[in-house]
This record gives sequence, structure tokens and C-alpha cells, in this order.
Amino acid sequence: MSDSSATDPTTSVAARTEPGVAKPVDEAGPAPSGTAPSGIAAAKPPQRPVSEIRADIEKERGELNGSFSRLREELDEAADAGRARARRSGKRVKLVAPIVAGAVATLAVVRSVARRRSRR
Repeated sequence: MSDSSATDPTTSVAARTEPGVAKPVDEAGPAPSGTAPSGIAAAKPPQRPVSEIRADIEKERGELNGSFSRLREELDEAADAGRARARRSGKRVKLVAPIVAGAVATLAVVRSVARRRSRR
């Protein structure tokens, strides 16, 4: 899906609407020629005070910091649990390896003895 209007820097913001969606029209009509370059809308005053916007940004920043802290803690816990599992598995391998080696040696001896008896 390639939408060239989203990446084309020459397309004005007003022209970047989705198909089938009506473009907003200023109540005053189009700007008189010569007041603003084509495709650039005149600056509008913010709908909210700047202090309120900054307060919202700070609030979001605090929430994001808290989220990242929780994620770091959860990642540390998961890594610790993984290390503990690896240690337990390593201990099991150390305990089981001699048993497996003994069983393989025993099977080899039994097979060797069985072959000798079958040849006689």
C-alpha cells in the first residue's frame, strides 16, 4: 500500500486528506492572494493555553518514565528467572551425565556379551 501523498513534501497538509473525507473549509473563505504562500495556512492561535499543553506533556512524560521503570523491573526479573533456570539445568546435567554414561557403558557390555554367546 503506497500512499504518495503521505510522503510527498510538496503536497500541502490540507491536500493530504483521505479519499471520501471532506476537507475542512474556513468560514471566512479562501485567504486573499498575496497574504500567504500557496498551500500554507495562516497560523492559528492554540485552542488551549500553552501552560496547559506543557502540563499535559510533563504528565505524559512522568507516566512514560513510570512505564519504562516497570518494564525494566519486569525484564530484570525475567532475566534473573532465566539465569536461575539455566543454573538448575546445569546442575541437573552434572548429576545426570554420569548416570547416562554408566548406562551407555552397561548397555555396551551387555551387547558385547550377548553377541559372544550367540556366536557359540
